[in-house]
Amino acid sequence: MAKWDLLQPVVASGEKRKIKVVVMSCSRTATLGMYEALQILGYTPYHMAEIVRGIEGKGPVILERALLAENDRWSRNKPLDRAAFDEWFEGYDALIELPSYFPQQTVRAYLDDPDVKFILVERNPDAWLKSFNSFVGVTVLKPLCSFPLNLLKYFNTPMYRLWRLNVLMYGILSGGTRMGEPDNVQNLRENYVHYIDLIKRMIPPERMRVIRLEDGLGWKEVCDYLEKPIPDGVPYPMRVDHSEIMKVWFGEQIKNAVFKFGLTLVPFVGAGIYFGRKYFS
Repeated sequence: MAKWDLLQPVVASGEKRKIKVVVMSCSRTATLGMYEALQILGYTPYHMAEIVRGIEGKGPVILERALLAENDRWSRNKPLDRAAFDEWFEGYDALIELPSYFPQQTVRAYLDDPDVKFILVERNPDAWLKSFNSFVGVTVLKPLCSFPLNLLKYFNTPMYRLWRLNVLMYGILSGGTRMGEPDNVQNLRENYVHYIDLIKRMIPPERMRVIRLEDGLGWKEVCDYLEKPIPDGVPYPMRVDHSEIMKVWFGEQIKNAVFKFGLTLVPFVGAGIYFGRKYFS
């Protein structure tokens, strides 16, 4: 399991920070390892882990608005500007993974700042889509869309919000398809390739370090670009078991949902017993 605990809230200090690093990498391109690596290097990064930890707070609400503003032409949500990002990410100095879902807003906000460094980790498209479907499709969405969690999620705010966000994010990358549907794999692959090409067009080469995952990702690739010394005796964090982390998280939420579900049944059971005795005794 990762060094950090997804179940325990981790709040950035009240100190105001300026974003210094923006990692434009998509989910399932070693973003969680990058998240831990930046922490080791002294950064305070904002990753999807912060959304899950604070799932009942304002973060998921702002994220949903940003997703809709970027990807839904009929949405009335206004794109986020630098001021909105500064307010959202107050206390953090690095962004990871989330920018890939609203790249236009992110690049507009930070490209003009010469102090911001961009990183893009890319991987083989076929390997990416297999990994993306395996985690987001199977580990997260499948249980939330299947019995009993498809019912219990309405009795647990964290599960419900996680479901809403992942349905939206998965739909963005899959062209609105579900796993197993005819165009699902093709859409995921094409959208991933398009995204990588888009970022390389939007961000000048001199402003961004592009790392191909298959060529190797480690301290040298990251530290050389960020002008940070390589941590002595600390291995670069890789191969985090996301599935085990989510199993623990789901376990906690299910307990809460079952308890609340049981509480909703008490009045109905009591009323049934009362009226049963009244009319059939």
